[in-house]
Amino acid sequence: MSYKHALYCAGALVLASTHAGFAQKAKDTVRMGFVDPIEAVDFYYDPKPETSFLTRGVFTNLIDYDPDAGKFVPMMATSWQQVNDTTVEFKLRSDVKFHDGTTFSADDAVYTIKWLIDPATKLRFKTN
Repeated sequence: MSYKHALYCAGALVLASTHAGFAQKAKDTVRMGFVDPIEAVDFYYDPKPETSFLTRGVFTNLIDYDPDAGKFVPMMATSWQQVNDTTVEFKLRSDVKFHDGTTFSADDAVYTIKWLIDPATKLRFKTN
């Protein structure tokens, strides 16, 4: 048996022994297993695929990239324009409220960006 053939057989055996995920219909719940535990639902602090999946359900970006359309699309920003080489101006949605009822504003976006670029903020993949 060749090395390649043995790998195919091993892969088929693994696929045959796995089970599909099931929703718990009575509790209206979906359960998912992850390879690594999620330490914080914040992609800045715990930058791995599992966290990224959950972070998108909790936090929303100003803009996002739509790979199917091949372009950036609005999220918290309704529009944006590059003013010069170092400045991007965003028009923000006015209908967004935080869980405590306060309205999302430019101050919130500025706070996050300043926190990210602050040298005192230590993150694993800060350069990304």
